[in-house]
Amino acid sequence: MNGPSAGGRVAGCLAVLLCYSATLWAQPATKHRDVLDNGLVLLHKQNPAALTLAVCCFIRVSALVETRSTAGLRNLAQQALLDLPDASGRRLEERLAERGISLRVQTTPDYVETVVAGTTDQLPQLLGAVREIFGPAQPTPRQLTLRRTQVLRELANHRELPLPYAWDTATAYLYRDTPCGWPVEGAGSVAAILPEQLQALRAMRYAPNRAVVSISGNVTWTQARDEANRALGGLLPRSVPAEPAYRARPLKQAYLFSPWRGDNAAVLFATACPGPARAEFAPIAVLNAVLSAGEGSRLFKVLRDREGLTYDIISELVPSALCGMVVSGATCEPKQAAQVFRIMQAELAGLKTRPPDEAEVQRAKAYLSSSFVLGHQRNAEVAHYLGLFELLAPQQGETNLAALLQSVTTEQVIAATPWLQDCAVWVQVGGSQP
Repeated sequence: MNGPSAGGRVAGCLAVLLCYSATLWAQPATKHRDVLDNGLVLLHKQNPAALTLAVCCFIRVSALVETRSTAGLRNLAQQALLDLPDASGRRLEERLAERGISLRVQTTPDYVETVVAGTTDQLPQLLGAVREIFGPAQPTPRQLTLRRTQVLRELANHRELPLPYAWDTATAYLYRDTPCGWPVEGAGSVAAILPEQLQALRAMRYAPNRAVVSISGNVTWTQARDEANRALGGLLPRSVPAEPAYRARPLKQAYLFSPWRGDNAAVLFATACPGPARAEFAPIAVLNAVLSAGEGSRLFKVLRDREGLTYDIISELVPSALCGMVVSGATCEPKQAAQVFRIMQAELAGLKTRPPDEAEVQRAKAYLSSSFVLGHQRNAEVAHYLGLFELLAPQQGETNLAALLQSVTTEQVIAATPWLQDCAVWVQVGGSQP
């Protein structure tokens, strides 16, 4: 599960999700969709105002293909894509950088993704880079060792600050005994993953008929479709084994405490959340914003304005069809942690005894819908969320999430309260137990 790292990383959270919503709301564009003969799904939106171009490639390979002994296999395979060599041994990331093209990869519980971005005239080169993902090339042993070391360092960073550690602890409880119960970076077992296992994963799962490629920028649908057919249409589809079955386990509320020697402490609560395909998704997003998003939220008013107890407050809704989460948390001095926990617990219970009123719901909807309008020119985000909705909520089609949030009623928000209350796990890292 993607949790915030020491550098403040919060992958896949609602805040970034709404950057894309703002794009749809502020500057509507037609979404195009086609399926190539080899089964690859192609998506496109034209952005005439942009000088840049972004191509995202998603592979439908979820955390369910991992076991405890191979935790982090998908992430390491994705990181290794940066080092795919050409005939002369030059790395893919290096070759693209010489042309001013950026390349990044990410892994989520539901899919793996590669993002390539450059200028409008570089569409053939961007799609050429995507094609290499499906090829047989493998990084050198030395490059793989360097990537493995980097991943293990990232895992160690999860334990350097209390909030990321609390996030991972909550994830491990909510999804224990499942492949969603560890960070997407994996676990210590990353050190033992063999090159043959990475090669087998790509050979077995990285197939065009399991891929979604999305394009955003100032290129027409005809240009995008023709170039995609030239670059990717010749890839051969193949049979991909079914992933293991998955069923989330029902859980009861829990309180988990971990001592901490640092200067800060963290208090966090999390609960499982349905994915964007479910009708409850938008009401839960608004309810979580009522509680903890922005200066007008209930937690901010009490913990910051009235009591002055916390350094910051986080409010996250992580979209996933497998293991979505609603998270609210705060960092504070260790001596304040027990009091912060008691206040947060009371405010969560207050959602039932003092249901959100119309003014609170309107504020939360306005906050979510308008916070990230400035990101509406970012083609990488537009392309990313084109693919994300294709994967997680395909039946919604041309979903305008900002408008969807605006349509949420106060009654729907109140009805979503049990999602936050019934199966919450509380995690306190540092301070004294309440």
